[in-house]
Amino acid sequence: MATELLHLGKEDYHGLKLGLIEELEAHLHPQAQMKVIEKLQKEENKQLILTTHSPNLASKVKLENLIICNKNNAYSMTKDNTALKPTNYKYLERFLDTTKANLFFAKGVILVEGWAEELLIPTLAKRIGYDLTENQVSVINVANTAFLRYVDIFKRKDLQNDIGVKVSVITDLDLRPTEYALEEDFIEKLNKYIDSKRTESGFDEEDVKNAYLKKHNVVDVYSIDEELQKKVDKYETDNISNIKAFIAPEWTLEYCLAKSTNLRKYFFKSVLKSHIEQKIDKGKTSGTIKEYIKAKLKVNTYFNNWSDSDEKIAFEIYWQILGNKNYVGTASDEISKSIIAQRFAEILEKSNSINFDAVKEDANVKYLCEAIQHACS
Repeated sequence: MATELLHLGKEDYHGLKLGLIEELEAHLHPQAQMKVIEKLQKEENKQLILTTHSPNLASKVKLENLIICNKNNAYSMTKDNTALKPTNYKYLERFLDTTKANLFFAKGVILVEGWAEELLIPTLAKRIGYDLTENQVSVINVANTAFLRYVDIFKRKDLQNDIGVKVSVITDLDLRPTEYALEEDFIEKLNKYIDSKRTESGFDEEDVKNAYLKKHNVVDVYSIDEELQKKVDKYETDNISNIKAFIAPEWTLEYCLAKSTNLRKYFFKSVLKSHIEQKIDKGKTSGTIKEYIKAKLKVNTYFNNWSDSDEKIAFEIYWQILGNKNYVGTASDEISKSIIAQRFAEILEKSNSINFDAVKEDANVKYLCEAIQHACS
């Protein structure tokens, strides 16, 4: 490559200065790949065309210089061709690292907003009959909710076409359940807020209360169907069937798992196990084994003996994750969602007692299964 670049750089040469490089990454250490691609992008007065299957290289090339080849078509990533806004190019060049650049090579993409989904989805996919590796589907953790920046990579400028890759967007509804507003601390703050507004003209206690609930995203003052549709409309486009949004029907992924009668017992076990492990990691071993035994005994009877609603049970489990409650008898710090997801994935992988046919039809987690099915289709 260095020799050919010298030829292309000859001062007395007046022909077409065109260099074609096939599979630049072949036989090159990943760090060497980075050096080469950075050097090549600094070359002037030459036209270089490279082919690659390396996400290392794709993460280093300016987005506008990429061309995705799929199903005998070539899709340029220039501003004149994609649905991306100009500001999105700088954003994506900052955050499209080697891991995320996998999306350029996948036949299907599942976009998720955090580690919990990234850790859980591959295992759940296998248990419902879909091997993501076999189907060449990549799970891309965008680490926030800026999905649209990534989704628009796959859309064309006219919004009538896409690049032929199945894309599933998995995100939370983010509306807190009624149980959140029934917590003693929340009620106290709500009452203080209402009292602070009483002297204002036109004061209406119900309106003030609803405004406070809306400020804190409590589901009581929202139409769930409308909020779900808003999120779907944000990511989906008419005439583009390859890109679909799959929204948690309730608050968050963890809350939905805790509400699922098919999975919550196993999810609760993963919460308890993660709590104990974190205590051990922090050196808090005093009484830990005793607490863990108590927790294991409790989880076996917890749901069978509790007559509360599914919403109440789910909230109590999820509230423990947030660090506000704890069922092993001591004050707890917030439990890492990623650790819980890893433990839960391990349980899903090994368990022979979970009916995964029922899981696929479970209203609380069906959206996850449908997202997997779409990306693999």
